[in-house]
Amino acid sequence: MTYNTRVAHVTPIINWNGQILPVKKIAEKAHLRGNEVVVDGAPSFAQLDFKVPDLGADYFATSLHKWLYAPIGTGMRSVKKNKIKGLYPLFATNEYPLKDDIRKFEHLGTRPFFIEQAIGKAIEFHEMIGIERKQQRLHYLKNYWMGKV
Repeated sequence: MTYNTRVAHVTPIINWNGQILPVKKIAEKAHLRGNEVVVDGAPSFAQLDFKVPDLGADYFATSLHKWLYAPIGTGMRSVKKNKIKGLYPLFATNEYPLKDDIRKFEHLGTRPFFIEQAIGKAIEFHEMIGIERKQQRLHYLKNYWMGKV
């Protein structure tokens, strides 16, 4: 980070080699410099065992179709409460105009409701497998191919 840096955009894991990054430490350093932190959770959410608030990010977003195995087109966003007021929804809504209420982002237009319902089944499946077993298997596979290289 330099003095020109305003936003740190990080991910907890590098998808092509399995390297796990210290996101919390990066976020702490970025915040000391007055920078905002955006975490791309798509490569790691439901693959690594972490809680979104523990990352220290101002903004977190993920696709749910990757490691959670929810339908394509599903996702999740988390925004620190003090950052909500400065963000504007992509689709206009009259219900929560320009308030610091996360629900102002809920207006998504017409969409198939069954996709959202399937997220619950994906969560059940994920919990049945267990994050620890999933993480152990992926670490084994990563170490296996890295050993061959």
